[in-house]
Amino acid sequence: MKINMMFSCFMLSLLILLFNFCPGQAMELPRVIDKTNCAQYKDLLVPAMYRAVEKGDFVISPGNINFQYKHPDSFIAAGNKNAGKFDISSEGDLIEKNTGKVPCYNIYGYPFRVILFFEQ
Repeated sequence: MKINMMFSCFMLSLLILLFNFCPGQAMELPRVIDKTNCAQYKDLLVPAMYRAVEKGDFVISPGNINFQYKHPDSFIAAGNKNAGKFDISSEGDLIEKNTGKVPCYNIYGYPFRVILFFEQ
């Protein structure tokens, strides 16, 4: 279970780096992110991944993908069915609107059809 969680964190961090979801101007990425330079990329990494890179457990090699990323139509349709079902708690957790609790099942499709980014 711990390995799956670390792998998930790694993949999420890699996607963030690959797609460069940073607001504002684009950041020039190095050939590798390792324990010698991870501090300057801390804002791009989820905390668990940052700690792993900082300790030297992982080395990230950012790069470009050479294909158009697209979710399957069934995933998009499932996301449309999720409209209005979910919200974010004050702690930042995804919750069901009708129960106010964190879902105890896997969610297929995006939980929100539109995500608006606001400066804090």
